[in-house]
Formats: sequence, structure tokens, C-alpha cells
Amino acid sequence: MRYFAFFLALFINFSIAFNAVSADKQPSLDELLAQLATVETDSEKLPIYTEIVKATWRNNSELAADYGQQALKLHDNNDAPDQEAQLIGFLTRVYLDRRDLITAEKLTVRGIKAAKQAGNERALTLNLFNKAHAYGLQDKLVLALNSYQDLATAYQKVGNTLALGSVYNNIGTNYFKLGDLKAAFDSFQKALPLTEKSPNRGNYANILMNIGRVFYHLEDYQQSEANYLLGLAEIDQASYPISFLEAHISLARLYNKMGQYAKSLEHFRTSEQVAIKHNYHGKLLVNYYGQIGLAIELKNRGLQDELMAKIETLVTPNLTNNLKDNLYYIRALYQAEQKLWQQAENNIDIIINNNVFESRYYSLQESLDLAIKIKSELGKLEEANSILQESLTLYKKQTEENKSSLLAQYAQLYKVSQKEQEVQQLKEQSLLQQNTLLLEQKQNRQRLFIFVVAIVLFISALLLFIQRNRNLTRQNNMSQQLLNDKKQFFADISHELRTPLTVFKLKMEELEYDIADDPKAVYQLLHERIDSFNHLINDISLLAQNDQGELELNVETVELLPFFESRAADLTALASKHNLVVETSLLLSTDTRANFDPARIRQVLVNLFSNACRYTDSPGLIHFQVSITTDTLELVIEDSAPSLSEQQLAKVFDRLYRTDKSRSRKLGGSGLGLSICQNLVQAHKGNIIAERSRLGGIKITIHLPLSA
Repeated sequence: MRYFAFFLALFINFSIAFNAVSADKQPSLDELLAQLATVETDSEKLPIYTEIVKATWRNNSELAADYGQQALKLHDNNDAPDQEAQLIGFLTRVYLDRRDLITAEKLTVRGIKAAKQAGNERALTLNLFNKAHAYGLQDKLVLALNSYQDLATAYQKVGNTLALGSVYNNIGTNYFKLGDLKAAFDSFQKALPLTEKSPNRGNYANILMNIGRVFYHLEDYQQSEANYLLGLAEIDQASYPISFLEAHISLARLYNKMGQYAKSLEHFRTSEQVAIKHNYHGKLLVNYYGQIGLAIELKNRGLQDELMAKIETLVTPNLTNNLKDNLYYIRALYQAEQKLWQQAENNIDIIINNNVFESRYYSLQESLDLAIKIKSELGKLEEANSILQESLTLYKKQTEENKSSLLAQYAQLYKVSQKEQEVQQLKEQSLLQQNTLLLEQKQNRQRLFIFVVAIVLFISALLLFIQRNRNLTRQNNMSQQLLNDKKQFFADISHELRTPLTVFKLKMEELEYDIADDPKAVYQLLHERIDSFNHLINDISLLAQNDQGELELNVETVELLPFFESRAADLTALASKHNLVVETSLLLSTDTRANFDPARIRQVLVNLFSNACRYTDSPGLIHFQVSITTDTLELVIEDSAPSLSEQQLAKVFDRLYRTDKSRSRKLGGSGLGLSICQNLVQAHKGNIIAERSRLGGIKITIHLPLSA
């Protein structure tokens, strides 16, 4: 009886697995047979065979087995793993119900292989469940545990939380049967939150009470009581009569152990009423077995007689072996209490002759104590000693058999999974290497401040290298213009460094003079600027990389409003240094997102903001607008006078191009920044254009796709 909850959970789990595959409305058997008669090719027949087995495995197992075997022969010559996996998932159930476990086990191996080959996770869960069930019926608990663990992994992949909870419950029950109470408790704890929201409160209550059984075996009776009562509170007699009855029997046994006999009898009587109401004769016998044990402990002769009479009225030839064995034990126990030693001997001898010294209802020690007591009272001391020796021999034999069975299961499991374990070890090594790499990357980021000091030297060396490569590719008749460009190129580097350093210095001054409104935000901004320096190193070679098609982006999903609010704040801070007014228009909702490289787009805006502040006459106006049009992100930066001619606007994105002195030489522009901006925008599959602004200066418009 104590394993009834296990089979209930197994049934629930099985129903979930099968219903997940066969939830859709299926054609009738006659329709399927008619379809099968009209098709000719194997590829057309196979799915029909699967549907026939699915429709008949419960109610017409002979027909299901017949058509299933026909289908398997076709699968031997056809590569259709998806259909094969589904077919075997249902066909195996026929052989499980017949207890033809050898055939069932062979089918599950084939079904799992086909499901993995097809990549069909639902069919895989079906076959894994069948495999676990087959092992459970053979009492191969170690192998059953391994299959349930594989099943849990499969349910995690398909996201079936309810079924996963039931599997963890089954895993816990197997550990419980193996005597590993800690592993059982851990598994039940995993199952509990997964089934907490289940509409089937009986399943959730069952897990709570399973935890209570663990505490019962640990002799933590108070915690056991708490869990039993929590489980009982989740169910009612009308909806879950069996679970309700089981809960009261568990509480009755618990209170008997705690010496609270009145409470124990009360719960026994409640479960008795439920069993009578619903005609659960087997459960009623179990209840009476428990009650008569309590009556004997209380020395209540009247209650003993009453219960024994009730038990005898329920005895039928159809009783299970477990109930029969316990009946003989209860009779012997009752008759010994009444000092009817000869009758007691007749019943205890049946148990001895059947070598059933223990069952789920009584322990080995209890049966031995009773047998020796009866034989001793009858003066059969030698026979009592013989029983003791025989029971010890049988116990040792069973212990060795159990040990051998466990070793055989572990050996089988090792042979099957050795290759998988080797693969797992390789994966773990790879994961360890990845973690080491991540740790190194973290350490590298911590060295960033030191790295900033070396930036200028690195950039200079890199620029010399780039310039040298350019010079080598030039023709020998290099013009004076090329020499001038070389000189200007170094000035361009100053332009690229000056912009982020200006913002960096500004924020440092805010911290130095303690005028920052939010020092934490300023420190965050400084970190961002340091990141910009890091990206700047790569940007120096960006043009060369772009020419060779090697420019890389680190695209992320970016929340637009906070990102551009931060950029607008940068612009405002920079413009205030130039006595310029900034207008910002961020036409964005709070949940708008886009995919781009935030560091690269930040670099583009820093360049454009810097140009606008540098070349706009003071006092002047800069307008910054961000909006969404269909699936495009639009950025607009406009400034007031002076402007450029149409001819100059057409060349502003040319590499190393500079305009007249009023907008370039006077302010030290490099002519490289806008070229870098264009390359970065185009790398995002966007475009950038320059035109005259309505404010009298330049208008830069950028279009970026929302999805990179």
C-alpha cells in the first residue's frame, strides 16, 4: 500500500506523456482501415499504421500488436524514424500491459534511437517513459532511475513543467525504495514547485505526503505530521477519494507511532468510511489490518473481535498475494493474542512455507518474533530455532540477490552510457576552458586603466604601420598632395583623441570640484568613456578593415530611450562649453528597442556632436532628433550657420577631406571623423547623408534598420 502513491504518480505521468502526443481529434478505426486499403506505397502506409496502433492499444491490444508488428517490418526497409518512434511509443504499451517486459524493453531501445534520429522530443519522452516503466515493473530501480533522469532532461527541452514535476516525483519514489532518503527528499523538493500550480491537486498533495513519508522514516514525526496535513488540505473526498483515504491511513499510522492512539483510531475510521462508500475492498482490508494492529496494541479485545469479523467478510479468492500474505499474518497475530496457539500456528506456517517473512505490511522482525512466540508456546523450540535459521539464510540469500541485481544494473548502465559519459567529460572540459577564458577577459577589463595610458603610444605605432603600408602601395611618383595628406593624417588622430578626452576631462572636473549631481552616474559615464577609448584603438584601423571587409560589430538589443537620453546629455554638456543651445526631440516610447552595436553608434554620435559644436558659430543652436519610421531608426543632427556649398556637402564623407579655413583649418578638423561615421553606419546596413539645414548650417541624417 505504501507504494500506491508511486503507481498513481506513474499513471499521471504516463497520461501526460501520451495525451501530449494524441491530443488532437483522431479518425475512427474503420476510417483508418479504409485508408490503409487504398494506399500502395510504404511511405503512405506507415503513418496510417501508427494511427491504428494509437487508436487501439488501450481497447484492442491484439489488433494493435498485429498491425504494430506489420508496421515494424515495413520500418525495417524504410527510413522513417519519426513515424517509427511514434509507433513504438504506443506499441510498447501493449507489451507493458501484458507484462511481456523483454519485448517491451527491446522496443524502447529501438524507439529511443529512432526518436533521437528524427529529433522528435515528444516521441522521445514517450519512449523514455516506457523504458523507465519497464524497468520499474522488473524492480530494476537503478536502471529506472537513469531512464527517468533522461526523461526529465527531455521534458526540460520541450518545456513540459507539469510532466517534469511528475518525473521528479517518480525519481524520488525510486530513491525512497532504494533507501536513499536524502536523494528521495531532494527529488520531491524539485517536484513540489513544478506541480504547485497544477489543476490536479491530488498530484501536488501526493508529493507533499511523499515528503512526509521521508520524515516518517527519519523518525521526525512532527515534520511528517505537518507534511501529511498539508497534503490532506489540498484534496477533498469527493474529487480525490483514494488520495484522501491514503492520507488518513498515513496519519493513522503516524499517530500510532507517536502514541496518540485516539487520533490514530479517528483517522483509521475516516479512511474506513471512504473505502466503504466507494467500494474499495482492497483498501478496506488494508485499513482493517492497520486497525487490528492498533487494537492489539491497546489490548482492546472487543475491538479486535469486531475488526477480525469485518476482515473475514472481505476475504475472497481474488485477493492479491500481498493481501493474502498479510491476511495469514493478521490471523496469526490475532489468534496468538487470543492464545489460540494451534490456529495461530496454522496461519504462520503458511507464511513460513511460502518464504514470505516480510511484506509491505509487516517487517521481517515482526514475522519472526510472532513465529518464534507461537512455536515456543507450543513447546516446539527446535522448530522455532529452525525457523530463525531458515529466515536468516533466506535473508542473506535475498540480500546477495539484491546486491547482485544492483551490481548488474550498474554494469549495464555503465556499458550503455560509457560513451555518453566520455562525451560529457569533453563538454565539461570545454565549458571549463570557456570559464577560464571569461575569467581572463574579466581580468583584462580590470587592467583597462593601465591600458589607457598605453593608448597614445599604441595608436602612434599603429598609424605608422598603416601609413607605411599605404606608402608601399603608392606609385613612385607620389604627389605633393600625398605628402600633405600624410601630415594631415596625424592631425586626424588628434581629432579622434580630443573628442572623448574632452568629455572625459569635463566629467573628471565635475568630480574634482564636487559639482556632479549624481557622482555614481558620472563614474558610470567615465567607465563608458574608457570603453570608448578601448573601441577607439580598433577604430584607428577601421578604414583599412572596412576596405578589406573585416569590420566587426558587437550587435545587441538596445533600449532606445535611455540610450539616446544619455547621448543627449553628452551633447548638452559639450555644447555648453561652446556657448551653444541644444534642442532635443526624442520621439520614442519607453519599450522601443533596436539591434545595433551601442559602442559604434555612440562613436558616430560623439563625432557628429563634436563637429556640430566645433563648427557652429557662437551663440548658435544645435537640434538633435530621434524617431521611428516604420522599421527604421532615424537620427537627425542640425546646427546653425555657417553652412557648406552643395559641392562641399557632396565631399564631406570623403576620406581626409577638409573644407575651407572657416570650418576646418581654424578649428583643427581632420577630415577623418565623418568618413569613419559613414563606414560605421554602412556597416549597420544604414545610410548617412549631409545637406543644408533649415537652421542655416549642416543637417546630418542617419537611417538605421531596427533589426540588424
